Amino acid sequence: MHRMFVSFQCFAPQGDEWEEKWGEHYAAGGEANKYADKWGKDGPNVWHERWGEDYDGRGGCTKYTDKVGKNNFQSIPLSP
Repeated sequence: MHRMFVSFQCFAPQGDEWEEKWGEHYAAGGEANKYADKWGKDGPNVWHERWGEDYDGRGGCTKYTDKVGKNNFQSIPLSP
């Protein structure tokens, strides 16, 4: 059984963005996977974050997270 929770998006007039998606997946043997993905853009800065939990159906759980970001800073010339 797969169940998708929520999807949320937000866009600002200056081009900034935010999006989130959460989900859960349950298997017949008791295994489960819960996860969330988040994306964002704030001016020139862009990032993606993912976290999750994998349940093995026997009481064990593996948790993970990953974040990737990219910063684009404008260089400013210095006066001599």
